[in-house]
Amino acid sequence: MKNANVKKLVSFGAIILGAIMVIYALSAMRRISNAKGTISNFGRVSDSSTSRFMTGSLNSEASRYDTKVMVLLVAGIIFVVAGCAGAYHYKKHYRKH
Repeated sequence: MKNANVKKLVSFGAIILGAIMVIYALSAMRRISNAKGTISNFGRVSDSSTSRFMTGSLNSEASRYDTKVMVLLVAGIIFVVAGCAGAYHYKKHYRKH
């Protein structure tokens, strides 16, 4: 029975960790999107070559986190699904009838 309790705790821990990862990734995506919008507005104010260079540099700097945030989001979703599967397995096999 002790092994079953460990599996239950690991399952719920995975659900909580995955949920935190998803929430953080969504928050980071919103911040990146806001930064890109601000950069885009900056580029509209001035049409000089300097502003185009600055806009391009800042936009690429903001975009470099896109992949990392997407990986975090996908990993969070996988943790939630795996945790739910483990909790379902626990409920199905170890729960007293």
